[in-house]
Amino acid sequence: MKKTKTERDKKGDSRVMVAGHKKKKKKALEAAGIKLNNNSLKFRLVKDQKLAKELCSLETQQVEFVTNYKFGVLFCLPGQSENQMFNNVQGPHCADFDEFLNFIGDRITLEKWTDFRGGLDVKNNTTGRESIFTKFHNCNIMFHVSTLLPYTEGDEQQVERKRHIGNDVLLIIFKEGDTPFYPNLITSNFNNIIVVVSKLTSEDSRTFYRIAFAEKHNEGSAAPHLPEIPIFPRDEHFREFLLMKLINSERTVMKSREFRNKLSRARLDQLRILVNQFKD
Repeated sequence: MKKTKTERDKKGDSRVMVAGHKKKKKKALEAAGIKLNNNSLKFRLVKDQKLAKELCSLETQQVEFVTNYKFGVLFCLPGQSENQMFNNVQGPHCADFDEFLNFIGDRITLEKWTDFRGGLDVKNNTTGRESIFTKFHNCNIMFHVSTLLPYTEGDEQQVERKRHIGNDVLLIIFKEGDTPFYPNLITSNFNNIIVVVSKLTSEDSRTFYRIAFAEKHNEGSAAPHLPEIPIFPRDEHFREFLLMKLINSERTVMKSREFRNKLSRARLDQLRILVNQFKD
């Protein structure tokens, strides 16, 4: 059985879990980008076999960024502030919004849900009873819909709703009425792509959608690109176009230097938690 050990430098700042034969440890450390004084090399045996599972789980999370996506969806009535949008609840005024949700995905029951859950509770209904989910090519997409997340009476900021939607890289705003929407209304530092969708109805009662994309850090527009007049009929061609652009837009942001740094810091924090958990 290969042994897993913890390595740190003289200051105790850099640690790494190393598995394998002694002769391979130095190469493993070098591959991890860790430069240590040879005289300071002291390995600590970790006997708990749960460590390997935790490390595999951490690696799996990195891979899931490629195939699993979670997008926020916020319902906006004319002239609303950010907090007012988060306070909207289901009702007859949401008919066009519900039509759009049913267009982009399927309404699923969260309890006992076995597919990608996007951070939602699938055991105790603490994040609502339903959500919107779809499979698109080889990707899973869970939509964090504001009106389907639990509403907290008396909470002006609806912190529980913001806990999910505020941590989504891409946020869809379904806007009612003709009042312009300004992306700077959204204060979350993590919402980097704002997609504004509004419904239009033709004289012969056909449904169209107007869409607009805004990027906070201007990483460049992802393909497929919007036409000069970004108005689309409600059909399968538009659905394919929209979902593809949502995925590619998020991928573009995730490859940016800012987000690579954020992910690196998050990964380092997770590794530090493991070190502290298994160091004794």
